[in-house]
Amino acid sequence: MHDSRYFIVALLIILGGCSTPRNRSLIEGSTTIMPNPPLPSFMNGAIFQPENNINYGYQPLFEDRRPRNVGDILTVLLQENVSASKSTSTNASRKGNTNLDISALPNILNGIIGNNRLTTDVNGNNGFNGKGGAAAANTFHGTITVTVMEILTNGNLRVAGEKKISINQGTESIRFSGIVNPKTIDHNNQVISTLISDSKIEYIGDGYIHEAQKMGCYAERIRDLTTVAGIRDNVLIGYGLVVGLDGTGDQTTQTPFTVQSLRNMLSQLGVTIPSGINMQLKNIAAVMVTAKLPPFANVGQKIDVIVSSLGSAKSLRGGTLLITPLKGIDNQVYAFAQGNILISGFGAQSGGNNTQVNQLNGGRIHEGAIIEKSIKIDFNNKDKIILQLNNNDFSLAQQISDAINTYFGKKSAYPIDSKTVQVSMSKNNKMEKIEFLARLQNIPIIIGPSDAVIVINSRTGSVVINREVVLNNCAVAHGELTVEIKKTTKVNQPNTILGGGSTVVTPETEILIKNQGDSLQEISSSTSLNAVIASLNSIGAKPNDLMAILESMKTAGCLNAKIEINNVFSTLESIAQQPTNKIYRANIMLEFEFLANNFNDIGDKLNKIQSDTSEEISSSVDTINNLSNELSKRIRNASDNPVAISNSIINQNKLYKLNRFQNTRNYIKSFLSKECSVLQDISNTLTVIGVKVISIQKTLGDPTVLIEELKSLKNELIMLSNSTDDNHNYIFSGDQGNQAPFNDNQENYQGGERCLQLKISENWKIDVGHIGSEIFIKNEKENLFQKLDALINELSRYALKKIKNVDSQKVIELPYKLINQTKTLIQKTENQVLSAQATSGNYLTKLDDLENSSISDVEKTNENIQNNLGQTHSELVRMASELQFSKVIVESSTQIFQIMKNPNNICHPSAITNNINLNGKDTVVGGSIIIPSAIKILATIMSIIKKGTNNVNPI
Repeated sequence: MHDSRYFIVALLIILGGCSTPRNRSLIEGSTTIMPNPPLPSFMNGAIFQPENNINYGYQPLFEDRRPRNVGDILTVLLQENVSASKSTSTNASRKGNTNLDISALPNILNGIIGNNRLTTDVNGNNGFNGKGGAAAANTFHGTITVTVMEILTNGNLRVAGEKKISINQGTESIRFSGIVNPKTIDHNNQVISTLISDSKIEYIGDGYIHEAQKMGCYAERIRDLTTVAGIRDNVLIGYGLVVGLDGTGDQTTQTPFTVQSLRNMLSQLGVTIPSGINMQLKNIAAVMVTAKLPPFANVGQKIDVIVSSLGSAKSLRGGTLLITPLKGIDNQVYAFAQGNILISGFGAQSGGNNTQVNQLNGGRIHEGAIIEKSIKIDFNNKDKIILQLNNNDFSLAQQISDAINTYFGKKSAYPIDSKTVQVSMSKNNKMEKIEFLARLQNIPIIIGPSDAVIVINSRTGSVVINREVVLNNCAVAHGELTVEIKKTTKVNQPNTILGGGSTVVTPETEILIKNQGDSLQEISSSTSLNAVIASLNSIGAKPNDLMAILESMKTAGCLNAKIEINNVFSTLESIAQQPTNKIYRANIMLEFEFLANNFNDIGDKLNKIQSDTSEEISSSVDTINNLSNELSKRIRNASDNPVAISNSIINQNKLYKLNRFQNTRNYIKSFLSKECSVLQDISNTLTVIGVKVISIQKTLGDPTVLIEELKSLKNELIMLSNSTDDNHNYIFSGDQGNQAPFNDNQENYQGGERCLQLKISENWKIDVGHIGSEIFIKNEKENLFQKLDALINELSRYALKKIKNVDSQKVIELPYKLINQTKTLIQKTENQVLSAQATSGNYLTKLDDLENSSISDVEKTNENIQNNLGQTHSELVRMASELQFSKVIVESSTQIFQIMKNPNNICHPSAITNNINLNGKDTVVGGSIIIPSAIKILATIMSIIKKGTNNVNPI
């Protein structure tokens, strides 16, 4: 357990290395500049221009080439060697010696303090040695060519430059700026960096090495602690219909709005339903659709949507949401949602019994909505940014403000209040503003200490302590009260000589009270969470005991922390509000009020309660314990028949495997249905082409009309071969669905070489569809499209010859051989089309059989499970709720009753507070024990016991 905790902490520290942004650059602004444009030349007929010779182009023949104008370049030799050292030494010593010796004393004192009894010798020696040292050294060598950015009035040059080197995925950058005296530049146009004033050298890098150098530690980023005002999500909502449900939709008699919505939708689609028709539909449901519109979302982007049932639908599993407009708070439409709903739950019912896993009336559609209208955020025109802290914290707000000012080097941020920090942003271009915010959000913040808080949940007994809790020295004694009631039956047979006695059966009740763990335990002051846990564990207290101990420690002043408590009575009252416990509610409230106003004679009421309820408490405890034990067994085991449990697991596994490939099977069925339809159209077209080819032989006149018909039919055939499915994938392109098989009416096949392969179940993968080459192109010599083109060309030449030789007696023959070849190839292609159509139809039938058999198997298994189940889950939960309520009441009343029997534990009624403690924990106040409202609720508890146990039946 400790190792895993350390591992998680170590992992978080490692991941924190990504949280440190790049440091602020030493050299701001551009590092390059273009030369000034030349002055216009004068029209004096000369090449040499005296007004422009020095600045541009002209240089004396024997002068060194040195920079003198803006834009000229200069080489800087980087030779920086910086070292510093410091050492200190301190030595101090001090010695002292004191002697006291009394040599003469009166005789009366000699026996008391004589014999050197008062001789004193005191020596002192004090010494101190201290040494300290510090050393630092930096070396930087290299070269960089810089540009003259500005010529100062005294002739000096302000230069700047940058050099970048990129290797693989890492980039190293050297930036330099400074002021150069031209006289220090040598004849090679070079200057040493040590001769440059105000020099700034920066060497940084990006990539893996740079990422490895980022600081991790305990830093949080500003983006994790704050949000930017104005950059936020917006909620969208819409009303729609889900169709395609398997008989689990709305009951139309209970949800008339579903029928009304359906009528309106069909009316929009041009379908009118007579008003007298009462539609009893079970496969449709009215739903509410919600989504979040993220900031900066653009038109055309997709977002997730959540679909929730609005009516009486039992399940939305397998349904499809019809197109639904999503509106904002301004009643404007911002997106449209549609798609198949994904639901993680599962449910089945049969014979009046039902089983359900997770929620069935709500689901999600991944990227189910398309944004049609974006929300404009005026971010680029803002000159300030408002950061909103996730939690109110003045110190954190100041920390964030200081970190921003330190990073950007100016007073640009200041806290407005405990949850708001305002940051001024430079009025520069858009890109600089985005970069400014990106760097700002990545600034690391070392989180300081938070509030010391302890959260106590009295219902579950959990205690959560954060690391800021500190304990002071104290001593704690906490007793654990145990009440054990034993009820026995004794048979009394009188032993009389004269006879006449009768056997009597008398009940005997024995009550044992144990008070354990009441010794004082010392708790030392603790400053860390581990020390606090160790101190509390030293008491040996359980989590339930810690609740009372921590409250008492805070009252005594040894615990400085805020304690948040979930009140026990509020939990009890919420139980009473449940439908199964409505019979208790009125009695609780009325009797609480009555007993609070009639509290005079404590002793008499206690005696009366003791005599009336002692035997009843014992009987109730035994009854409830027996019922609870039996009920807990039933709840842990859903059925007394182990076969039902195993069948349930097997059934869920079958359903998971069936649903895992459901979307793929739906796509395949849609694809194959579309392919069968296209193949039928191709078959019809081939039949018409065959008829036209046969009619060629009967044509005695001009075949021009027939040629045009063949051209049109061939183009139609190519268009059909380039058909697409509902997802715009080409049907006959195989695994290259985005490529047209016969692009731009080309006769050569351009699609994939093999069919698309998809899995329809765990162990079954099929080839989906057919490729165009195996249908239309058997081989190079049997290309149907080329054969039709050849026939059309031959017929065109035949027609042209007929026209030229119209008056000639020469016989012009048709291309009978080519005609016969074309007829044969058309017949073969038609056979291939019919074969492909039969194959696709066979796969469709197998897919339907697979789903029907799997669903039937699941339903049959569910029916077997339901027949083997004992009590239904809802009945078990109801009985458990009533038993738990009664058990809490009985146990609490038993403990309170036994505590109240001790007169030392009873305080004056005026000291009784309104706090209710049903767990029997004592509250220490001023050294005495107070029973909070115990006497007020005791009589009420007794009446609840009677009603509670009478409403619980044995299983």
